[in-house]
Amino acid sequence: MFKRRKYGPPNQTTRRQRAVEQAMTTVRSWQELTIIDESTPERKVIARVSTLQFGLIIFLLAGILTGYIGHIHTSQDLLAEINTQRQENVRLHLQHNRLVADYNAFVGPSVIYGRAEALGLQRGHEYAGLIHSGAQQTEP
Repeated sequence: MFKRRKYGPPNQTTRRQRAVEQAMTTVRSWQELTIIDESTPERKVIARVSTLQFGLIIFLLAGILTGYIGHIHTSQDLLAEINTQRQENVRLHLQHNRLVADYNAFVGPSVIYGRAEALGLQRGHEYAGLIHSGAQQTEP
């Protein structure tokens, strides 16, 4: 354990060896050290977690946080797309209503009756009323 000097009598101890022996006599025995360890308070939670477990927990938390932030950005993009599509839907409904109104302005009943009267035709409901009342039209 300790090196001996090459010169001098072998039973002489060096200053260093004496210091080590003196220190060993002042150190507590192993039994005393275990008693001291048993009287210490219980270790904290962070001290009970190994480095590997701590690293895995940090990695898991970072993954969850990254997924959550990605979900928020995806939701915001989807909401913007929904709003764009909703505006397009409203625009198309307004265009459809305008086109239906224009079509009805060209082929609606008031326009057709006006053109029929201009051609000398009678209204259909007046003619139908004459037939149902039993009056027969005689041709000259």
